[in-house]
Amino acid sequence: MRDKRLKKEAFPKLALALVGNPHLAGNWGRPLIIEIGAGKGFFSVNLAQLYPHATVLALDAKPPRLWYGATLAENLKLDNIRFIAQDAVMLEEMFAPEEVDKIWITFPDPYPKKRHIRRRLTAPSFLQSYRKILKPLGEVHLKTDNEAFFDYTLEVLRLEGVTPFIVTRDLHASEFLNEETGFKTSYEETFVGQGLKIHYLAFRF
Repeated sequence: MRDKRLKKEAFPKLALALVGNPHLAGNWGRPLIIEIGAGKGFFSVNLAQLYPHATVLALDAKPPRLWYGATLAENLKLDNIRFIAQDAVMLEEMFAPEEVDKIWITFPDPYPKKRHIRRRLTAPSFLQSYRKILKPLGEVHLKTDNEAFFDYTLEVLRLEGVTPFIVTRDLHASEFLNEETGFKTSYEETFVGQGLKIHYLAFRF
């Protein structure tokens, strides 16, 4: 508990850290890639290294998690990434319409209880926000170990009239594995070590 509190207090002091709404909608720079529910932010760090000419934003509601990625990015002297302690419900206030090129959702909380469905990051309300902030032909990518959540997402997309252009239930054994998709988050390292298959899909509106 003490370690978490210390990281929460230390996070805003980091050079790459932002808390709340930075009020930069329309001024983030392009191409713009965001990771929602970024956790420790290591996946976003990898994106920033892969795409040095892009702006990469790692969003998570819990600053102690983001502290890890922000500290690593600072040590790596990355200047094209920021870590934002903010809830995803604020997306439409943080980004201008059609400002975002790509959204990554990596191992989100599946919220298995029915009363929490609206919190799932692929619930219809979130898809509506993604649709607004993505530029035409912008992409959403999802990685998860949770088959029920994956099935839920596929069904929501079907009801929304969206057909994914990539769907695989075993990413690491598929043709879609590359430097971007294959980077393992800390959660993913654990899941793969347990023999779980990684589900992956990508879609455009």
